Amino acid sequence: MGALEDLRSSLTAVRALAEMEGRYNDPPEVDDRPACFGLRGACTVLTVACFESFLRTLFEEQLDRLRHERIPLLRYGDKLRTVAIYASLELAMKGDHRTRGSEKVDRIPDVLAAAKAIVADSFLPRALSSTGNNPDPDCVKRMFNSVGCNDIFGRISHPFSKVWPQPVSLDYCKEKLESLVLSRHQVAHTADAAHVLRSELTENALFVETLAVVLSVQLESHVDALITTARAAHSLEDQLHP
Repeated sequence: MGALEDLRSSLTAVRALAEMEGRYNDPPEVDDRPACFGLRGACTVLTVACFESFLRTLFEEQLDRLRHERIPLLRYGDKLRTVAIYASLELAMKGDHRTRGSEKVDRIPDVLAAAKAIVADSFLPRALSSTGNNPDPDCVKRMFNSVGCNDIFGRISHPFSKVWPQPVSLDYCKEKLESLVLSRHQVAHTADAAHVLRSELTENALFVETLAVVLSVQLESHVDALITTARAAHSLEDQLHP
């Protein structure tokens, strides 16, 4: 499955938890508060986890398209080339959420793979998919900026507003994501979910899914443009130096 399909599959668990929580009174009776607030907290944490996993998968699968083109990174411009090469080296040397904490000897195959890719003027797509375990608006902006897609929240504002059920401000996506991630932090670090409203559970799931759709469209379109430009540059180089 792709990033969006994975996300939608994962969000079914969030909606199942929200359905369970909906069986309690709102506000809940005193004896029901542990279960009710526990379900609300679980929904919040899982919703953000679903979005974070989506971001990682989206970038890895879209940037893998660049690698499969087998066009030297040089044709994609100095900025992307520099970011991709240094990120690949850092991933190999330090690891990420999957490998961090492992012994150096166990990461040698990754180091060799990164070195081989860089020598070929390529990169490791996973290197540009890191969220830093905090998928807030700054993370989203950083990830899109790293591939040359700037002002991502400005780009998605209109497409998002066209499909969202009610009118929203230009900064809604950024502000809503910030609020959701902060809510997750509060639940995760204080074990307190009393601040989470019932109405937010399904709304947050819908928000994350809708945000994911417009982000997917933007990144896919941007990668399409990168490939088109790189193909043209590569073809011109072949003509000049047959």
